Amino acid sequence: MSQDEIIRLLSENEIFGGLSEEELKKIHKFFAVENFNKNEIIVDEGGTNISFYLIIEGQVEVYLPKTSGVTARLTKIKLNTLSAGSCFGEFSIIDKRPASASVMALSEVKLLRLFIDDFEKIINLDDSLAKRVYKNLLLMAIYRIRNKDKELDELCF
Repeated sequence: MSQDEIIRLLSENEIFGGLSEEELKKIHKFFAVENFNKNEIIVDEGGTNISFYLIIEGQVEVYLPKTSGVTARLTKIKLNTLSAGSCFGEFSIIDKRPASASVMALSEVKLLRLFIDDFEKIINLDDSLAKRVYKNLLLMAIYRIRNKDKELDELCF
């Protein structure tokens, strides 16, 4: 994938979309392209290989598995389905804790992956850039939580 394609994808993403072309040129090199097959596990709940992912192609399911190294449940709990342009892994790059959910490819999936160490390098490049990225991460997290609250409210009442 070319530098221009990665920069375009980042510019369209809700986390990095507010950055200038110059800033995007500085950070694009920290992202790696990865491919996953249908039904392949991308992230395991409780996993400590902390990364942020941006979906280029395909769909993934975010879920809490019936059993994991973290807990046992009565059933698998589907949390979300994400497709091209969406991202996941934001909680762990912010709080540096193990993954709070599992993620599985629902189709052939192509992702941009940003490891936690590279995220830290990006954040340390420039204070203004860091503020904008953290603000965008916070806004995205709040949006997702509010939508989940609404979903739960509709389910329960």
